Amino acid sequence: MDEKQGIQEEEKIYGTRWNVFHGGYFSDPTVAEPLLEAITHAIAQSNPSTIVDIGGGTGYLLGELSKRNFCSKIHFVNLDLSPLQLFAIPNPEITPIQKSADQFERHQVMSNVDETLLCTMRSVIHYFGLDGQLPFLQRLRFQMKPREFFIHQSACFETETNTSIINQLYSLMGTNKWFPTVDGMDRILSQAGWVVHHHHPSPSLLLLSSELAERYGLSEEDIYTIRRSIYHSHPVDSEVFTPTPDGFQAYLDYRIFICSAG
Repeated sequence: MDEKQGIQEEEKIYGTRWNVFHGGYFSDPTVAEPLLEAITHAIAQSNPSTIVDIGGGTGYLLGELSKRNFCSKIHFVNLDLSPLQLFAIPNPEITPIQKSADQFERHQVMSNVDETLLCTMRSVIHYFGLDGQLPFLQRLRFQMKPREFFIHQSACFETETNTSIINQLYSLMGTNKWFPTVDGMDRILSQAGWVVHHHHPSPSLLLLSSELAERYGLSEEDIYTIRRSIYHSHPVDSEVFTPTPDGFQAYLDYRIFICSAG
């Protein structure tokens, strides 16, 4: 399953419903604040003329940025493959572009070579799977000028055990999504030509099996099989996966990476 196929399969939860799915995680101002602060700091350093949110969904992040006075002259672009997500953007100051993340090119949003670009991204890179993350990050790096910022919040894990559990979960759910360790994400970014200035934790996302069943079209039997399989592989109590009487709950640990083009 590539990015396009994954998004098509999940469109039943897109649009305005996305803003309340997963406990409203992706439209929660408290959850978003650490990422917004990181972007704000990068804006102060680089003075971008355009900010592109790659896979920006319903435009929540850019909408919050647009409320900050110093952002009044910035051109905001929300790039997403799903028309349902783009249609739900409430802010007319945000320019929607319907494209896959790996189809983004600088000239689509900027015509002046002297202008500065800043890219943001939240919870997108895992759509590219194990083999697609490095090529995507390399291609994005090619669109950026040296020292331009790329600020992204991506799911990754401190330990190999937690990483293994979450990757097993997503494999059992029939997706090609893949998650690295924190160190692994650092390595992928460096290999792609990005300078990682620093990274720090962001609030974890609680995943309920009932919501995952809706998102990925899982039956009660599927949920039971997943719970049994993961518990059999990892019988010791886990930080990221807990069986419940009617299913399970899991956590995606997130980190915010402050990067620039090397």
